Amino acid sequence: MKLLTREQRTISQTQGRRQQAFSLMELVTAAGLSTFVLAGLVAFMDMAGKSLSGTAGQSVITHRAGNASEFIFRRVRFATLLSDGGDTSGNTLRLGIDDDYTVDHDGNGKSYDDQDHYEVFQFLNGDGQDSTLADNSLIYKPREDQTNFTVLIPSGVRKLPGRKIFTQTNVCAVYVNFSVADPYAADGYQTCDIQSVFLARNRPTATNNFAILP
Repeated sequence: MKLLTREQRTISQTQGRRQQAFSLMELVTAAGLSTFVLAGLVAFMDMAGKSLSGTAGQSVITHRAGNASEFIFRRVRFATLLSDGGDTSGNTLRLGIDDDYTVDHDGNGKSYDDQDHYEVFQFLNGDGQDSTLADNSLIYKPREDQTNFTVLIPSGVRKLPGRKIFTQTNVCAVYVNFSVADPYAADGYQTCDIQSVFLARNRPTATNNFAILP
């Protein structure tokens, strides 16, 4: 067995420590790779967050638009009168409703076509500007002669280009055109467009044929 001198043992220990340490180039390379991986992870998390936010926002506005459209359809089906209530801007839909189909309240010989009360759907812009979506809403008044109302869509309602929200034609039909928008820029401004035509069930025979708007 060969014994090492003190000087030889010192040299051997120094060489061992050098072999275990990292060089400056290795440290710089490792730091660069770590930064690259971290940047990719941050970008992925940002994209995933926007995607989830966009999906949630789209789900909310689609739900609101669909529910409002379906509710308008149900009320139009029971209406005996469709009108704009004197609002030529197309922001209002006025429906005459017969409360009792067994009683002829207006004395015209028909018990199913009375207008015992009126219901109103209305588009409102809180500041008088249609372009500011945050305060644009769609409401429903179950009785025109009362002040209480239900908010169907609280914000984000906007008009489609070149179209009124409510358009009546041939007494028996109403065209409903509107959009609901999520104005949150970070998730890409989600929107849902509604374009529908609803027919009143209680309509005169002469109005069974109605015009289709372009």
